[in-house]
Amino acid sequence: IISQLFWVAFAVLYFCAINAYFISYHDVPRENIIDGLYFLAVMVLFLAVAETLAKDLRDMENDRESGKRTSTVFLGHRISSASSFVLSTIGISLWTYPHFMVYNSSLPLQIAVGILTTGWILISGFLCFSIFKEYSKKRSKQLHLGYLLTLTFILILTYIGGVN
Repeated sequence: IISQLFWVAFAVLYFCAINAYFISYHDVPRENIIDGLYFLAVMVLFLAVAETLAKDLRDMENDRESGKRTSTVFLGHRISSASSFVLSTIGISLWTYPHFMVYNSSLPLQIAVGILTTGWILISGFLCFSIFKEYSKKRSKQLHLGYLLTLTFILILTYIGGVN
């Protein structure tokens, strides 16, 4: 049930975050489109690639035993965990950039963004390095759940930043 509730909340937050980018800068439509596309590109790096690697790491043993050729079965746990870390670090860093350099985000929002970014890089770095050294289903599960939680906070902070 928690998993299903997460995706309902995710959909609502994602919709709000995208709308915040498009609505708050209504006087310059071209910038709205660029802001929205930038946000989507960052989310593709963070969610569609890095998080999917973490999800596949979590199921790697079962996938291998059942004959599935997922990305992690093909690449192995070392390349998958390293790639997940690098791509998520790039993705979350690119998400952080506008809050400090482009938009006039409030100081509390900048602090929250900085804490989330730094915290995620440290936590994911620890988990990915642990998985890189020795595959662990438990660590892979923690990494995947960490992605989902971090993504939730990214969407909340993006929405707050967009409507202020």
